[in-house]
Amino acid sequence: LSEVKDKFGNDSLIVRSSCTAEDNLENSNAGKFLSILDVKTENLEEAIEEVFSSYPLKNLNDEVLIQPMLNNVSMSGVVFSHDPSNVSQYSVFNWHEGSDTTAVTAGKKSFTWVQSLKSTKNLPEKLVPVSYLLEELLNIFNKQPIDLEFAITEGKSLEIWLLQVR
Repeated sequence: LSEVKDKFGNDSLIVRSSCTAEDNLENSNAGKFLSILDVKTENLEEAIEEVFSSYPLKNLNDEVLIQPMLNNVSMSGVVFSHDPSNVSQYSVFNWHEGSDTTAVTAGKKSFTWVQSLKSTKNLPEKLVPVSYLLEELLNIFNKQPIDLEFAITEGKSLEIWLLQVR
């Protein structure tokens, strides 16, 4: 905890669930477990305990992710490299436009785009950087089906953030 406090100081953090029951080869439970936003370092230990207590079973491999809260988020979402219903080679992009980085995993109104894994033709311009990130991760994971959570922030330039990959 002291390393996190030293690194982030008074910055707001998010404590995200990363539970072994959350995702596996059979299903995705993205958004099913607690994540706590806008955590100050003085409340970090309590937030970590609260996220762990949201897990259904205790497993020594369960974790939490501690990340900086992002400012100026313009878009966030989840991308499946392969169609999650049948693992066919169609990528499924689900995204929300606006600052709420939990909107897609919470089931709020969002946009969806389905595209052949081997094509970027007609891909909406705003999804191109996400598509490049997906391609890079597929290379790292030897083309195994993955899903990733991302956010895009706007400042002096657009930045894409990889929040989690499964």
